[in-house]
Amino acid sequence: MSMKQGGAALVALILLTIDRVKAAADESEAAHRAMCALTEAASATFTAPSGTADNDGLNDKIQAANMSVADAQWQALFDDGAGSKPYDQTTSDNRTLADKLGGKEKWDGWRKAFADIKALNIGTKTEGEYPKINSEVERTIARQQLRSIAAQANKLEMTMKPLKAFLSDGKINKINENLRKALYGGDGELSTPTLDKSFSADGSSWNNLCKGKENRKSIAGDFFCICTGAGAGTKQCSGAYGHTAHDSQASINTGWTALQQSCGKREQSKATAGTIYTAVAQWRTALTQKASGSDNSVWLGKSSSTGTACAGTDTNTCIDYSDFFKKTGGQDLSTLPWLQALTGAATQITQAEETAAAVKSLQAQMQALQGASVEIYSAAASGVLAKEMTIAIPTAPPTQREPQAQTQKKQAELAETECNAAKDEDECKTKTGCIYDKANKKCTLSEEGKQPAENTAAGNQAGTDGKNTAGSNSFVINKAPLLLAVSLF
Repeated sequence: MSMKQGGAALVALILLTIDRVKAAADESEAAHRAMCALTEAASATFTAPSGTADNDGLNDKIQAANMSVADAQWQALFDDGAGSKPYDQTTSDNRTLADKLGGKEKWDGWRKAFADIKALNIGTKTEGEYPKINSEVERTIARQQLRSIAAQANKLEMTMKPLKAFLSDGKINKINENLRKALYGGDGELSTPTLDKSFSADGSSWNNLCKGKENRKSIAGDFFCICTGAGAGTKQCSGAYGHTAHDSQASINTGWTALQQSCGKREQSKATAGTIYTAVAQWRTALTQKASGSDNSVWLGKSSSTGTACAGTDTNTCIDYSDFFKKTGGQDLSTLPWLQALTGAATQITQAEETAAAVKSLQAQMQALQGASVEIYSAAASGVLAKEMTIAIPTAPPTQREPQAQTQKKQAELAETECNAAKDEDECKTKTGCIYDKANKKCTLSEEGKQPAENTAAGNQAGTDGKNTAGSNSFVINKAPLLLAVSLF
């Protein structure tokens, strides 16, 4: 052999030796990457999407506005100052009354609405979203409109309640619980791989701790077992991980901290279904499958032969998953404990995203209802709501139909009574359509104020002629934006 040939052979031998050392040191690097991805996905946390936690008290405003224009006797039922008590404190006739009116939820809801009149400044000041309504006529008309809006708002609130609870209550959606259960096993409350919960209870040997399908309890447990073996050399998974001890919980804690660090620095991330499914796909791609008799052997990591050779030793730093891939006599892959918990979390995250979209849609409807309530209230406070309303009288048999002149007379009488209630000239000036008769020292309905009643009668006539098709006892709002907001629901 020439000097040149000898030199070439030596170089080849050196390169082969280096390659073998490298193979031993990084023999399970693909498994390491896959388990890092699973660890990251399962370490993420779920929080309710922004904009779904509350509706800024919109329904509270609507219910308080509705209560503020209610009859005084009705309000008194829910006024602490008049002796009203929470449902649980009611007794005797008061409890009977509360039950007849709908029970605890409705009773306490009305009490809150009454209290919110003052708390939210509903109809108590001359300015704001809900300014004070001075006219009883306007108040009566507003009451009819707000009652319907309040009923719709309550239905929306009841629909949103369980949806919001699913998003905000981890005990209901169980997303974070399942993520922790996938990562560490147990009941979802662990924060590190733990003997008996994440793998076997016996860490005296690798086989006792890791071998067997019954010990495939957690991502962290499987990850630790692939990369940690007292009978193996160091750094089989990664040059950044050299821990080998697993004989105690303390050594497991130390090893797990180092193993997480070997994945690289990761900021706490937001849990997503996409991240979970991507990590699971990477794990499945990293698996090795080999024929074993009439069936298959499937493992993750480096094996000298098949999954049965996994032992936490050099060339056998792996985890055997064969029982979850057998043609017969095995277990469905979906029953692999950590995979079941992880995919369960992904399913719940998808459900949460759909729920959040539904909540936002319902909140938009609530916003529209609250906007309509503000328009109604403002119009009533300005004294123009009555002028913008056409009252549709239901069609009745000829013998029951009230003469139009009589209907007009009743409208005028109602307005006149409202004016007469003024105690002095100053109060009279605050009432729409009223004028103070100084000679008789009396507030009366002005000629201008009589016009709405006459217009109402004309509108009623239109209804009997078949031109007005509004339903029985309904109010048609001529104010276009307000009509649009109300008709949406």
